[in-house]
Amino acid sequence: MSEGASSKEKDTTKPTKRRGWLEAALWIAAAGTILVLLRPSASGPKVGTKIELPRLASLESGERVALGRPGKPLLIEVFASWCSACRRSSAMLSELKDGPLDFVMVSVDESVEDARAAKTSWPITTRVLHDARGELHRKFEIRMLPTFVLLDENGVVQRVTNGTPGDLDLHAYAEVARRAAR
Repeated sequence: MSEGASSKEKDTTKPTKRRGWLEAALWIAAAGTILVLLRPSASGPKVGTKIELPRLASLESGERVALGRPGKPLLIEVFASWCSACRRSSAMLSELKDGPLDFVMVSVDESVEDARAAKTSWPITTRVLHDARGELHRKFEIRMLPTFVLLDENGVVQRVTNGTPGDLDLHAYAEVARRAAR
């Protein structure tokens, strides 16, 4: 083959502009799909829903007890002993135990021993219950820990927080407590 003949042939090593755009679009679509699949979905019940709470096992007695008191707002922290964010948030909220807002922590650990170990080694000053049968976990559709669920005095979900609560969350908890104290 002469040099002149080879210069007229198409260069198949370079993609055409059209093929380049198609490949770029496919890469963007694939990346978007992966991000959607990896993004954690919201965890917890829908705000505005009235919740009937199950009775759960007390760590102290093993008896099934109510999570809160009737007519009083309730903040529930769903946690596990292996969750470092749960450990940090338990320290932040320990001062809530004596206010107008009931605060209870619910362990979703497989074993009650793990829940007891967290209660004794973390800065937990409030009641801890164990969701041994996964009742609350399923009812609340927990997919992320910690998950905080704030119920008003009528058992209606006011706020759901995934992860360590921020200033806005703490403000919302305090506001529900103030309203209940009136």
